[in-house]
Amino acid sequence: MWVVALVAAVAGRPLLPIDETRYAAVAWEMWRDQHWLYPTLDGAFYAHKPPLLFWLTLLGWHVWGVADWVPRALVALMGGAAMVGTVRLAARLWPDTPAAGHWVPMAFGLLWIWPLYAPAWYFDVPNALWCVMGVHGVLDVAARRWRRATLLLLAASLGGVFTKGPMVWLTVGAVAVCAPLWGPRWTGWRRPSWMGAAVLLGSLMAAGALAYGAWLWAASIAAGEPVWRAVLGAQALDRVSTDADHAAPWWWYLGQLPWMLWPGWLLVLALWRKGMRLGADAGTLLVVGAFVVLGVVLSLVAGKRPHYWMGWLPLAAAWLAWWLARAQGPCAVTPVWRWLAALPPLLLALAFGAWATRPYPQTVYGWTGPALWAVVALPILWSVWLLWPAVTTAQWVRRLATGGGVVMLALHLTFPTATNGAWQVRPLAERVGQAMRAGTPVAWAAGAHHGVLTFYGRLPRTPQIIDPSEVDAWVQRHPNGWVLVRSEHPQAGCTPYRGRWLCLRTGV
Repeated sequence: MWVVALVAAVAGRPLLPIDETRYAAVAWEMWRDQHWLYPTLDGAFYAHKPPLLFWLTLLGWHVWGVADWVPRALVALMGGAAMVGTVRLAARLWPDTPAAGHWVPMAFGLLWIWPLYAPAWYFDVPNALWCVMGVHGVLDVAARRWRRATLLLLAASLGGVFTKGPMVWLTVGAVAVCAPLWGPRWTGWRRPSWMGAAVLLGSLMAAGALAYGAWLWAASIAAGEPVWRAVLGAQALDRVSTDADHAAPWWWYLGQLPWMLWPGWLLVLALWRKGMRLGADAGTLLVVGAFVVLGVVLSLVAGKRPHYWMGWLPLAAAWLAWWLARAQGPCAVTPVWRWLAALPPLLLALAFGAWATRPYPQTVYGWTGPALWAVVALPILWSVWLLWPAVTTAQWVRRLATGGGVVMLALHLTFPTATNGAWQVRPLAERVGQAMRAGTPVAWAAGAHHGVLTFYGRLPRTPQIIDPSEVDAWVQRHPNGWVLVRSEHPQAGCTPYRGRWLCLRTGV
């Protein structure tokens, strides 16, 4: 099921602005200008993301050609590898429950933030792979398997730092910090030296930092500027300052975690209320302890995004799989819990349908009938299916996971169609790219460019970025040129774009 869903989601939708199209623009500029060493955006060094995923994208383009599905397929493959590693992680943490590994793929589907990001070009799913690898390394340290621990932790440190900066250290470090809590209760515990373990972990973290520093030094020489300052600010210091991007109060995650981990947490509560034991075993202490440590750290950091938790999510999936593996026999999910599971998708579908039929969404997005009905109808059908009595707990859980997977897949496939181009920049980008290759001057006056048109237009250069107040003067200087502006109202030559209108103005 996961393979079919990921293939359909990867192949069935375009890159969405502004994040995915921005990352594609970075990779395209590296490809176009043949500078593989360091990433650029709009001709300037791109300091906000490490280079590994861009390098892998360029390698994929060399094999399969330049296509938008390549980087998202790479993300999906790395997510699949993280799931495989989580199967092994469940087996190591709960060796007395061998069936837990079989439930891991379904458990990932019961944590909704995972299928939301799994087919998308983001850096958090690949980072989850390195986090899983690092947690295995910490377990090997606890088991005094020093050689394998060194290899795993070194790979996790290098891969994680070059994928998502220091985020890998947060998850792996949280597990390591909680080792005195879960270690003595784990069956693989071999009483490692605390000093030796700390030195090993610290050394391998330093090795990742030194390797990243060496790359920054080489990139600075190649770029002709000290890029390490921009990287240090964009990937570390700016995230903790009060004026950081996506800054939010410390309690922000309290309102986000319920939907991110839904319906997994609801299922755990239902099984616990039915009498299933919640013990202080090593696996539970490891997962919960890492959750608490990571939650404190992420809450204290000013910049907050839901996908910052993706590195911890495999631990949650392993723990949920352990619960599901023990839920055998007659259905333990009572009607009350079935209603609690069915109400959120039902209410969201009704609210979404009511909003989408209002005049403003109709004007801006131009909803198309079949796609809209699919987005609204599927959650309603899923809710009805959840309310239907089940013979066993496993049968109901499969309904929960299968229906949720179908709904999420439908969202991935129908959203670009339902919005009727409001999130599809490809037609406009191809038109602009053709004009630029023909020699037409093009300017962008719609705010920050973010490389929105660069990849799909295969732009030979970055459009001239100008202020909206300069549009009239620019058009006078370039009577045959094109300028793109943002508008609140539809006009001739405009296309829907992220809730507003992106308009093409010419001097002719």
